Amino acid sequence: MDNSGYPPNVIYRHRGYTDRDLEDPEKRARLEDELEAAQNGCVWFSSLNSQNDPFDTLPVIVDSERAEIQRLIKAFQREYGRNAMISGRNLVDEARNLNLKIRDVRDEYSNPEQFKTGIPKHLEAAREWQTICCFTANPFSSLMWAYYSASHQSFCYEFSCEKEDLAAARKVVAKVKYLESRPTLTTVQAIRWLINSSRRANPPKHRALVVSGEEATIVNDALVLSKSKEWDRECEWRALNTQGDSAGYNSIAPYRLKSIVLGANASDRLKGFLMPRIGSDVEVRNLALSKHSYDLEFA
Repeated sequence: MDNSGYPPNVIYRHRGYTDRDLEDPEKRARLEDELEAAQNGCVWFSSLNSQNDPFDTLPVIVDSERAEIQRLIKAFQREYGRNAMISGRNLVDEARNLNLKIRDVRDEYSNPEQFKTGIPKHLEAAREWQTICCFTANPFSSLMWAYYSASHQSFCYEFSCEKEDLAAARKVVAKVKYLESRPTLTTVQAIRWLINSSRRANPPKHRALVVSGEEATIVNDALVLSKSKEWDRECEWRALNTQGDSAGYNSIAPYRLKSIVLGANASDRLKGFLMPRIGSDVEVRNLALSKHSYDLEFA
């Protein structure tokens, strides 16, 4: 993933564990696994369709002309064969699995109108095999601590990156854009993105199927990096995994764990649990309430 400008050298990831979770063996074990992963520069990536904003990663699809869709379908079939489906599955196998006639499925798959109406369903399926991890550049947002760190009772990870590695970090995280209106994609743009996403090992060569750098940025922004203006307080940066893996831990190198920041209402018990489970080179810091304003500050 790439985005204009360098990302911040420090990013934060809020967590919601509290004292109550330490009493639950399953949650306690999960936190221990997470702490170990964080020390190795890895964080948990969740599926795209599990975000808390239902509009997230959901652009408006604008219909392309029938003839344009038809040209794209023919180019796709010439490149990958008549039995290939955009998802990467085989049309014949899919028809048999659904107990449908192969001819009927092929006719429907070649029909531009039918194809067009199926794009939202294909995009939804694609969201299931892409995973995402969200960060913020602002550790002092009271709303973020309230929403994502159990009303300031929990903590956040602070990951840092050396200045000389920021160019490499551009391929790891990208900045979310906050918009007044939902982004739009044409049917053809969505189809091309789906084809290229499902065939990373065998990308298309036909010029009708190849995605330009400009179009890739437009589609990537619409599908992954755009949110409503209402969320701009989050100052969000995102890491995206597009390799078809399920949710799980992935590296965010060159970012490494620098510290754990405890919320202003975090307990000594939680701090006592965290400290022996992180390396000696990882600092534990506390946030405190300012005595003169509504600001948060490092104690």
